[in-house]
Amino acid sequence: MIRINYSEMRRITSDVVHDVISLFFPSRCLACGLPSTHDHTICLDCLEKIRTIKKPYCMQCGYPLYTDATGDFLESFVCGDCKIHKKWFDIASAACHYNDQARKLIHKYKFEGLTGISVLLGKLMLQKYLYDDRLGGEDIIIPVPLHKARMRERGFNQAELLAKYLFRYASIPVATDVLFRIRNTEPLYDMTIEQRQKNLRGAFRVKDKSRIKDRTILVVDDIFTTGSTAYEVARTLKKAGATKVHILTVCRALHAL
Repeated sequence: MIRINYSEMRRITSDVVHDVISLFFPSRCLACGLPSTHDHTICLDCLEKIRTIKKPYCMQCGYPLYTDATGDFLESFVCGDCKIHKKWFDIASAACHYNDQARKLIHKYKFEGLTGISVLLGKLMLQKYLYDDRLGGEDIIIPVPLHKARMRERGFNQAELLAKYLFRYASIPVATDVLFRIRNTEPLYDMTIEQRQKNLRGAFRVKDKSRIKDRTILVVDDIFTTGSTAYEVARTLKKAGATKVHILTVCRALHAL
């Protein structure tokens, strides 16, 4: 008697269908637009061009140091900007440089509604979280919130999707009902640091302070540009009783790439 493994047949059929579809309708890389045989998001060439941020870097803000020097002093190095200017956050960490490839992915993710890109960005963020020994021990993840008007316009919060991906593997609870953006601030693109800070001042509010009191918070966002958003979010959380605030983003905008 012939025994038919229907589960294996369905798997093989699915693979064949996928191969046929890929042959006639190849996926295109969302960064360069060329056909991609790697996955449905990005081709292997563009993936290799996404530059991860590794040590050495400032142990507070995470800005990479362009040096070949080694030594124990780098494990406690704090950059001049962090020494001079007060940073409300305790740690800031980013997975990769905000270069052309990363910029195109982030733009399509946020402004073209391609939410599936959150899986790739979430993987990059998770790798950074596991690699960066400054991180760990957080009690709760809080994604940077959108104003309700911006949320209606976009339809989703890009930081929230990234936070939920991180939760699946780091098992840190995500809270989307603690921190709120109470002012619909102007876009920050062309503003100076001083203008950004003024624009964001008082833009956030904690609804239930008991949820964060004496706790270590992991704040998740897509991009760390000048740190103005991270500064104001951390200030708001610290004023509301948080003990420590760690910032984790997918990308970091750098002066030199």
